[in-house]
Amino acid sequence: MKPAERQHRIPTIPRQPLSGRTVLVTRPVEQSDDFSRSLIAQGATVVSFPTIAIASPQSWDECDNAVGKLAEYDGLVFTSSNAVRAFFRRLEHYRSDALLNHIKKMVIYVIGAQTGDTVAREGATPTQLPDVADSGEFAHALVALPLEGRHLLFLKGNLTGSEFADHLRARGVLIDEATVYQTCAPSQSEAEPIHNMFRDHRIDVVTFFSPSSFRNLLSAVPLELLSTTTIAVIGSTTAAAAREAGLTVEIVPDEPTSQKLVDAIVLYYQGAKRS
Repeated sequence: MKPAERQHRIPTIPRQPLSGRTVLVTRPVEQSDDFSRSLIAQGATVVSFPTIAIASPQSWDECDNAVGKLAEYDGLVFTSSNAVRAFFRRLEHYRSDALLNHIKKMVIYVIGAQTGDTVAREGATPTQLPDVADSGEFAHALVALPLEGRHLLFLKGNLTGSEFADHLRARGVLIDEATVYQTCAPSQSEAEPIHNMFRDHRIDVVTFFSPSSFRNLLSAVPLELLSTTTIAVIGSTTAAAAREAGLTVEIVPDEPTSQKLVDAIVLYYQGAKRS
């Protein structure tokens, strides 16, 4: 009897959905580790080029004046993790446990799970409103609460517009604003390698987490080069800024979180392969 012939088959490793794709991450490095790791886990090559650097405001006067009358406020408002981190780092300047304990007992309204998580890591309890994806929806959700006549403190960055606070004021909410950080754009020399990557069509997807991150990259890379890539943004406010500049935004997640953005990028390319 002849021995049975055996066929040895080498098991194939499934191709990851983002294999062969290069994704540009414009978020500050210290805020993008999890996002980048998730992209790499899906097979992507990640290029990090922070288009905003977070720095102290030109003056702490607004913040310090507000902290000095903290007992007057019924709550705090944050629309970004950057503002949360900057505010709590400034509070360390006072070296006051009583002050920190008072703030941790205050109502703290936040937009998005990530901002809420940042507040929680500081030891405070965030009040996160459901089904809120951008600052416009956040403002509408807040005015739906019984806040008329209440006094809130809005901690923000230097590029934050007045629309959010104005909307609350128009509905009878008393709101003070204090700038706790500023964003800085990269220099032309820092941007040159990225400019060359766009020119050579080596970027498949560029990701944006804020309008300022988009505008700062646009100051370094011409619109015609950006338009050759797939644009992925964290939410509707950033999408509006990109579209206003003339770009087509292909990817916006249902929820404004970094993991949902990774999921949306994967779905986009899985759909492209099926079509």
